[in-house]
Amino acid sequence: MVVTLNQGVTDIKSEKYRLGNSYMEEKYMDIGIIGKGDGPTSIYVGKKAASSIGTIEASEVQNKIWEEKKEECRKNATPREKKVSGIELKNYLIDQYSAVEMEFPERQKQAFKASVLCNIHPEAFPESCFPPKEGGKRALKKWLKQNNPEPIILAEDIPDEKYGLQFSYLVLQEKEVRIYLELTTGHMQLSSTWYDSADLSREIVLWKGITKEDIDNETPEFMAYADAYSYNHQRS
Repeated sequence: MVVTLNQGVTDIKSEKYRLGNSYMEEKYMDIGIIGKGDGPTSIYVGKKAASSIGTIEASEVQNKIWEEKKEECRKNATPREKKVSGIELKNYLIDQYSAVEMEFPERQKQAFKASVLCNIHPEAFPESCFPPKEGGKRALKKWLKQNNPEPIILAEDIPDEKYGLQFSYLVLQEKEVRIYLELTTGHMQLSSTWYDSADLSREIVLWKGITKEDIDNETPEFMAYADAYSYNHQRS
């Protein structure tokens, strides 16, 4: 199971392409975060995953749900004065959850690296890697059928140093939860073989909080926070 901190829905009319499902099978390891918004934090999904999950058909309903979540968050969230850094997040996970740092498996690192680059440096990839910004469902369906290059493959040839990326791989051994971190941006992804890490994901998102800039620009952090806040509010 992969749980991203940046959960969202698919908006075929926007440059932010999203998914409404927090849970993805391990076989979809090309799931990641893209756009300035993995918004609701843009999530990039490989074409097979996108077509099989039915994101196109669900987009309009999911977008409406997300607008409600975002509005609720804008009204009630208390912004932080500054963002939590990747190093602060790493130290928090070690102190709070007894996370242990280990060597990053190469396959998982490349998938996570691709999602980070899609989010922060989309110019690193050809435009054809991403869903079309215009044209609606017809254009998206056409794009899914094309044999376009995949960021997860292209990222292998991009040195970490080119964009100053620093990766960390943490493990919560008791729960067998694996945490992927990029320290310069604070991007994070959780993966687990059996443990339902969605609640853990939300806990961390709410601890990280958001800034006024996140709210104003609908950043990935804002989208993830809005999702976590809405979920917790419904349960209380």
